[in-house]
Amino acid sequence: ELDSRLSPVRASAPNLDVNVVTSIAKSRDGTVWLGSIVGPVAATRSLFQSVNSVNKVIPSDSINTFAEWEDGSILVGTQDGLVFLGENDSANRIINDLTEIPITDSSVMSLLVDEDRLWVGTFTGGLNLINLDQQTVKRFRYEAGNEKSLGAMGVTSIIRSKTGNLYVATYQGGVGVLPPNSSEFERID
Repeated sequence: ELDSRLSPVRASAPNLDVNVVTSIAKSRDGTVWLGSIVGPVAATRSLFQSVNSVNKVIPSDSINTFAEWEDGSILVGTQDGLVFLGENDSANRIINDLTEIPITDSSVMSLLVDEDRLWVGTFTGGLNLINLDQQTVKRFRYEAGNEKSLGAMGVTSIIRSKTGNLYVATYQGGVGVLPPNSSEFERID
C-alpha cells in the first residue's frame, strides 16, 4: 500500500531526493508524510504534494520529525523550529528559540503529543515540555555529574509507555526514563 502511494514521487517531484528521507509519519486522515532535506512531502492515494519554504510559510526545508496535534494539525520539526500546519497545509504557528513560547534550540529532532502538552526534543538544547494553553515551557537538560538529568543534550526520540513512563533517547547519552509526575530521569546507558 505504501509503495503505490510513493511511486509518483520520482515522476511528479524530480527534485525530491528520496535517498535522504529523515522521517516518516501517517496522520489520521491517511496522509503519509515524508521528511527530507528539501521539505515535507504529503502523499495520499490521489495526491502528491511538496510543502516547503518556497510555497508555504515554514522556516526550513530540512525536516527532522512529525507529529499530529489533537485538532488534526500536522506538527513539523525542522532545523529552524517547530511548525503547526493547519488547514490546506498553511503554517498557522511557528515555535523556535525566538518566539513568544521559546524552546531551548530551534533544531527540533523529535516530538511527542501528550494530551494537551507537547514534548520537543532538540539537537543541542535538551528536552522541552510545552503547555500551549498556559503558554509555558519546562526544560530538561543534561547536567554534568547529575545522574538524574538527561544523558545528553541531543534528544533523538521520545515515546510514552503504557505504564506512563516517558522514554527519551539521546545522542551519545543513552536512554532516559522519566516516571509520571517526576522531574528526575533514570538513565539506561
